[in-house]
Amino acid sequence: MLRLAPLPCVLVLTIEKGEGRMNLCHHCGTKVMVRKRQFSERAWAALVDWGEVRSETMGKALCDDCYIELREILIDRTHEIEKIAR
Repeated sequence: MLRLAPLPCVLVLTIEKGEGRMNLCHHCGTKVMVRKRQFSERAWAALVDWGEVRSETMGKALCDDCYIELREILIDRTHEIEKIAR
């Protein structure tokens, strides 16, 4: 559902979609549609260890851009995660 609130010279959008909600992304701090992402504890730990996210970000809601970026990092560095698991 998309609702527009008329204000002078300002357009305010409220977007409601599934689990997502407008809020601050816990990674980049941008106010956008965010939702909780399903990374394993091992994946979150690797991202923290590599300095890609702060430990406070683990398990928190992320925007689509940050999710895609972190997912690509995990895919690119899969071999490092596999080494840690052994």
